[in-house]
Amino acid sequence: MEHDTLTLAAPDRGRALGIALLGSAAFGVAAGLGHGALATLHGAWASPALFLGGAALATPPLYLFCARSGARLSAEELLDHVTAVLGTTGTALLGLAAPVAFFSATLRSPAALPMLVCASLAIGAVAVHALARRTLSHSFLNLALWVAFALALGGRLVAAIVPHLPLH
Repeated sequence: MEHDTLTLAAPDRGRALGIALLGSAAFGVAAGLGHGALATLHGAWASPALFLGGAALATPPLYLFCARSGARLSAEELLDHVTAVLGTTGTALLGLAAPVAFFSATLRSPAALPMLVCASLAIGAVAVHALARRTLSHSFLNLALWVAFALALGGRLVAAIVPHLPLH
């Protein structure tokens, strides 16, 4: 299916968002498993806050960049693209939960937290890239500007949330 003709029915959007929430929560829980109950609980909210919160904060500027670039995407079409990428990202996070739990339980190193942060940022960057390619591929300048904005936003979210995680 061509990405510019993507249309998700409302239940599909709900399913994609549910998968995104479940996958990101599972990833966060897995990341905290080796660090105690409090870290596990923090991971359950922090990971969805990063992935879904980042998407919620970056979507309105994406719509503006799409309009600025001349893209003929309605708000509903943009929402279809955002929820599809979130669903795919949630599936990937769910698939990574078991290896993350293994590393969380077995890796006792000061490098563990930076590795987790880098992995989360990398997954977020792949999702940002996928969404930008779906919506802004016709305008490299707008694509680059929005990607830079979304990555900076993701980095800021990580900087705001990580100090509150009991993983140190």
